[in-house]
Amino acid sequence: MSNEAKEIIERMQNGGAVLLFLDTSEIVESDVTNVRPWTSKESDEEELKKIELLAETIQEEGQIQPVVVRKNGNGKYELVAGRRRKRAIELINAGREKGKELKVSAVVSVNASENQNAFRQATIENIHREQINPMDMAVNIRNVREKFGWKGTKETSKVAAFFKVSKASVIQYERLLGLPEEVQKKVYTGELTRDDAFRLTSIDNVPPVIEEAQLLSNRILAEGGTAKQAKAAKSGVIKKAAKEVKSAKRKAQGKEVKPEPRSRREIIEFFEGMLGPAYGYSNSDVHVFVGKFVDWCKGTIADSTLEKYWAKIVEKADKGKPEGVLIVTTHRGKTISRPKK
Repeated sequence: MSNEAKEIIERMQNGGAVLLFLDTSEIVESDVTNVRPWTSKESDEEELKKIELLAETIQEEGQIQPVVVRKNGNGKYELVAGRRRKRAIELINAGREKGKELKVSAVVSVNASENQNAFRQATIENIHREQINPMDMAVNIRNVREKFGWKGTKETSKVAAFFKVSKASVIQYERLLGLPEEVQKKVYTGELTRDDAFRLTSIDNVPPVIEEAQLLSNRILAEGGTAKQAKAAKSGVIKKAAKEVKSAKRKAQGKEVKPEPRSRREIIEFFEGMLGPAYGYSNSDVHVFVGKFVDWCKGTIADSTLEKYWAKIVEKADKGKPEGVLIVTTHRGKTISRPKK
């Protein structure tokens, strides 16, 4: 059973949701739950392609994940999450005979009755299931701050709690809105990865870096390189530029190159920064361990608890090689150890 199916059953058991099968005409879309402002304002061919691919999947395998709706008081249901799924089924039904249209599997949420809760639920569904576009997420954070008056760094924890992400994630996404508009569009279309975009936010003069990265990418493609190699080269230019900026800022502040002992507060803040999206999803082993490590530093969990989560990291880590031993692989693929001479 999938995680999505388990979650639906749990919601229904707790009285939080009801599962129905609805006609597409019974489901209306609303700006209240539109968590893709960039997607909505652009005439996006890529978005249409994604809907077409999803329609093919649904025709072959059925609708695996229900949409989420709420009652709107007019005898219909308002879509909370699952626009692509709904539109994919509409696309399928456009080519079917009347009476043979597909129904939409929908979870009716009673927790989304208020607009604030509906928007929050729609955003969380997209963040944790569909990997929401970074620019959509950045705009949503700005809109939530304005809507609820959560201004300034002191209110960042409220924004983070609203979206169920870390404070580091909120800060990183917000910085994207400071990039030049043409760069924001590149992030939205996928020309720039989310992590490269985060690195660019530390650079004052972004356009020359983008130009250098693009020229190198184009040259690699022209010389017969793969798209993957070109993309890696582009990221390499951006990563190098961000590193140089960071180094220059440290020198300007008169900081020693040699590391100094860190205070307890600096250690906690450093690891809290690792809870951002650049280090994977919130349910990844790294995020979970870092979260527990921060709790341990604050004295809220025991050593044994931290050791349990550390063991999960160690289990998947490269164990390395013993010192003074040479690892040799024979022509038959067998691995043996020999003392180094």
